[in-house]
Amino acid sequence: MENVVYWPWWAGGLAIGSFMFFFYIFTGNGLGISTGFVNICKIALPTKNLAFFQKDAFKNVFDWKFVFVTGLIIGGLISNFWVEGMGGDFNFTKGFTMMEQVFPGYTKYIVLFLGGILVGFGSRFAGGCTSGHAMLGNSQLELSSFISTICFMVSAFITVNILFRLFGGG
Repeated sequence: MENVVYWPWWAGGLAIGSFMFFFYIFTGNGLGISTGFVNICKIALPTKNLAFFQKDAFKNVFDWKFVFVTGLIIGGLISNFWVEGMGGDFNFTKGFTMMEQVFPGYTKYIVLFLGGILVGFGSRFAGGCTSGHAMLGNSQLELSSFISTICFMVSAFITVNILFRLFGGG
């Protein structure tokens, strides 16, 4: 995969910021993702008797949020095939190299699964996910989003340092 060219950080930031701006201008909706994942859970899991999934925000499961999350998943698969077409290797373990140093074998998948559950719970508890708070909420100067973003970042710094400095991985 030596021939893969990555976007510079500033180009990715401009692309995401521009998309969020034009998405809001054309649809009137703020871009967040956690509700879309709740919609997918509502479709895929037996949630009929769970009060959380009966809230008004989740009534229309096949709305733009469902399409957006589905597009993210399909886009990830397309980009993986694109890398393969450029001589790269198609697999679902890209990006796990550092995780492998701390959590070898299948342990990393268990840790990632549990981490995903915690992130999902945290995003619902905080009233939104990192994209909803850090990008959209901060741009609207929402105090709760500033506080949430600080908590996200501090938690990430602490977690990465504990995992990679104390438990190995460099």
